[in-house]
Amino acid sequence: MTGVAVAQHAKITDGEWRLIQPLFIPERGPKKAGRRRRDAREIASAIFWVLDTTTPWRKMPQSFPPWQTCHRWYLVWERDGTLDRAREILKRYRKRSARLRQEIS
Repeated sequence: MTGVAVAQHAKITDGEWRLIQPLFIPERGPKKAGRRRRDAREIASAIFWVLDTTTPWRKMPQSFPPWQTCHRWYLVWERDGTLDRAREILKRYRKRSARLRQEIS
């Protein structure tokens, strides 16, 4: 998959992110020396891309944060229910948006 295709497929729109952003806890604990904090939106996009495409974590495109970081947050957010809640919110939002687009047409 090309970088453009990956970006399109994994893109969480600004409107979608505003809805689910409060669910995603920023990195816990102090920043470790030499490591930059990763943006939760980038990590969430990568996780949703892996889940949607069923691609192995180690085969994630380099345009995403490191697979180890994404997988670690996947485990945290899957265990605490964050991903299920985010998926449900996005599903309802996308369904409502599709209905509105259909009504306008």
